[in-house]
Amino acid sequence: MSSAAKSDTVVVRLYGFPRVENFKGDEAMFRKSRALELLVWLSLNKERPRRSAARTALWEYAVSDATFCTVISDMRRGLQELSPRSSSTDWFRPTYTDAITMDTELVTDAELIMQRLDAFRKDPNMWKELADVLFTIRDAPFAGTEFSWADLDGTTTRLTILAIEASSTLAQWARDRGDSSLALRATSAGLKVLPGCEELLEIEQSFLPAVSTSRSRRVG
Repeated sequence: MSSAAKSDTVVVRLYGFPRVENFKGDEAMFRKSRALELLVWLSLNKERPRRSAARTALWEYAVSDATFCTVISDMRRGLQELSPRSSSTDWFRPTYTDAITMDTELVTDAELIMQRLDAFRKDPNMWKELADVLFTIRDAPFAGTEFSWADLDGTTTRLTILAIEASSTLAQWARDRGDSSLALRATSAGLKVLPGCEELLEIEQSFLPAVSTSRSRRVG
């Protein structure tokens, strides 16, 4: 995250098995898998953080109020570990309505990629900020999970397209500047998300002979 990030900002990393971190990189741990899944869902549905919508998305059956409250409690507990001095209710205030009230700033790595890609397109001098967030990509969106709602509502596809677009944009810019190292790292980030992406493979292949030759010369 940028140095301007708020100390109470929580980053939800979606590329790879989901991780929830604070601005220092400390990871929140959850005892219940549904607690992590619910937080991921909330980070992607900040315009409609409704209990009813979350229940419909995460459960294929009518889940009891007690079960849902237990999941929310574990979500609060996990988040509190990121800021031990806070109360668990500082994160999501209890309400008596359908709304889930969030009192913290949730941001996903996808949002950071989108913001920095937009900034880079306006000012190429912002390439490092885009590169920094691209290089945090670990795998395909939601790797190792069974978040069926993410496939059904198109979230997985949208996140994949975003990562490929950002990686390709930075890689092509680096290629035009003759920066093989940056181009290859950018394509590598995108290929973690979609290994068979022809566009990225083409950029990568255009540099591999030159990189191999350069390494051979250094060894010789």
